[in-house]
Amino acid sequence: MNKDKLNKEMSELLIQLREESGLSQQEIAVRSNVFGIGPVLDQRSASRVEKSPLTSDATKLAAFLIAVGRKPEFFYDTLRAKVSTPQLATLNSNNSEKNMKITKMLETSLLKLNEISSIVRSETHNNALDLTSLLETIKQAGTALHCLNRKPIIAAFGLFDAAKSTYLNTVSGQYSLPEKYQPATSVVNLLIHINDKPSTINGKVAVFRKGFLPFMIHDAELVNKYMITEGDESILNKFGVHDYDSEDQVTKEAYMSISFLDSDILKDVWLLDTPGDLNSSDVADTDKALAGAELADGIIYLSSFNGYMNGHDLGFLANIIRNKPPVAGADPLGHIMFTLSHCHDGITAEDFEQIKNTTFSRCKKQLNALVFDQWKESGDIENLPTAAELSARVRPFYRENQSYVSQTLESVSTMALELQKNHDKLVELRITSIESGIAAKLEAEMAKVISFKANTENRIQEVNEMDARFREKSGELIAKFKALINTCGTRAADDKQKVSDYYNSLMQKSSLTELISETFSDKKEASEGIGSYLTQLLTGRLEKTLVASGKDISNETELLLREWQEIVPNHTSLNTSEQKAKVDCDIDLSSFNARAAFIGGLSGLGSLGAMSLYVSTIASNLGAYILVGKAAGVLTSLGLASGVTSVTSLVAAMGGPITIGIAIAATIGYIVYRLVGGSWQDTLAKKVIEALEDNDVEEQLHAEISHFWDNTKEAMSVGLAELETATDEFIIQMKDEAQTEFTPESLDSTIEIIKRSQAQLS
Repeated sequence: MNKDKLNKEMSELLIQLREESGLSQQEIAVRSNVFGIGPVLDQRSASRVEKSPLTSDATKLAAFLIAVGRKPEFFYDTLRAKVSTPQLATLNSNNSEKNMKITKMLETSLLKLNEISSIVRSETHNNALDLTSLLETIKQAGTALHCLNRKPIIAAFGLFDAAKSTYLNTVSGQYSLPEKYQPATSVVNLLIHINDKPSTINGKVAVFRKGFLPFMIHDAELVNKYMITEGDESILNKFGVHDYDSEDQVTKEAYMSISFLDSDILKDVWLLDTPGDLNSSDVADTDKALAGAELADGIIYLSSFNGYMNGHDLGFLANIIRNKPPVAGADPLGHIMFTLSHCHDGITAEDFEQIKNTTFSRCKKQLNALVFDQWKESGDIENLPTAAELSARVRPFYRENQSYVSQTLESVSTMALELQKNHDKLVELRITSIESGIAAKLEAEMAKVISFKANTENRIQEVNEMDARFREKSGELIAKFKALINTCGTRAADDKQKVSDYYNSLMQKSSLTELISETFSDKKEASEGIGSYLTQLLTGRLEKTLVASGKDISNETELLLREWQEIVPNHTSLNTSEQKAKVDCDIDLSSFNARAAFIGGLSGLGSLGAMSLYVSTIASNLGAYILVGKAAGVLTSLGLASGVTSVTSLVAAMGGPITIGIAIAATIGYIVYRLVGGSWQDTLAKKVIEALEDNDVEEQLHAEISHFWDNTKEAMSVGLAELETATDEFIIQMKDEAQTEFTPESLDSTIEIIKRSQAQLS
């Protein structure tokens, strides 16, 4: 049976089911709030599903079927009766065959949540079950699952006129991104497949403010919050291209555009274009270009044949990839590719081989110092990549050369396949984590209901005794928290000293001369590269220092929160020893979560300092257990709640990338380019030292450290305040519950409801 005929028959089936249910398409849309995250369909999308079910998003199709009273399995069973199994993998054009497994996992998990939600809602008459809290957890879990329905992102980086937009237009085959010689791109441009477009967006292009992250595309509330405008491709010429004479504030607020295209490559990955105009006068572009690395799973760095990887290129490259190590078990360089752009037909194959080999032989030592040593020290790689391995990642590109275009498409497809495998593994882990979180929540509710079986007098007495013990011990813990917070000043001073020691060791003329001699082969190369290299060394040391000290205070914070969790009254303490034996020290099943309360206090802060590193560490291990309340907002703002990234980089911790290196590199490059006479290494070292002193580089490094620790102190203070408030509110709630009488029948019924819910996860 051909696909058109099959689609027509399945469309007729949906129409029949809708008519039998007595519902209109609009009523179907109203009933499509089946996953606890708001309506999945509107009238138009319900119509599209009905008209073309075989090319519809699996989630929308499932919502349609559930709304008319049928399970999705009914649709697929009917489908299997009409076609052979091998044909099924190609039916959903929204995903390639490689994505079907993950799509099915997400669909299955969402259906589990829907079943649990239905079971819980059937108990609305029973006040022994914390409906509000449990349904909120299910809603947050549903949102998180929906946001996992994204593709890996491959991003193009490079200085202006590196042909990034031309490259991505060629790869997508759509030519949707503006191309100019002068610095053109002024926003982060994301290219997404047309079938991934949510019903909340009508235009072919949507423009968003800063704060919007790609995975938010499936969250209607966040789309509405951040979207500036939508329309056709022409709006990119207003919002996505530099207009240095414009005074339009709304235009300047544009941070990210999303274009929805019908492109084969976008079935497997999304593509990201970034600004390349990096200079001290336009910090916004630098911020967007560097922050784009936070969004990327794969990185393609473009540099023009003329001056390949010279000047600022190497420093910019290091800034991009330093915080993007390979995921565990992946090819160490599989997520990175270098492109030699503007490789016109006058450049021979021998020229190409020579330039790529000599480039990475020349840059190898610098890349080790700026990037790969840090990867190895962090355990991300076992061995430093060789110059030959790096040069093997270089591809030529010139749009007019069809051979190069074919190589480009093949290389991007290969990277996409590698990223998809890694992405699928991480998504599977996140789905398991989310389901484990729901299981833990149900276990917590079970513990509470079992505690209610004790007579009222005993429960009141036990809660009061637990409250008294908590009050006795909490004062000491609060004092420890405040003492820890007060160490931020000392830690800042220590970090400043460490960075200053490193800075001063570099600024010794003899040391700097030796560094120049060992790193660069001639005066021109050194003049063009020393500014970028030196400032990246300083930036890298600053990042390394802050991450190390930030992790130290994060670990101490975690220990205090564990102590707090142990002394807070909880329902498991009211139960039998058999029930308490189920409680894992790392997965607390009580109704109160100290980590979630503390993290919830950080909501709304611009940057969190070291607490950003703390949150990312907790999210990687226990993200599923803090899905409820204000903590979810913090995870979302850091891209951790629904993404698959396990750790956020210093960019998020600082509230933006550290851009001082690029600005200073430009200044040094201008000063030292005009070297004349004498020992050029000595003269260059002297000029560099003068330039750094004139620009107060050491003070700028110190200012970044102060900013980091000031934000850390503020975040910890508000986190502690929220922890105290949330604990007091929880204890009051426990006391109210302790005074509430429950009939044995009501409690038994509630226990049965929880067991039925738990069975859905098995």
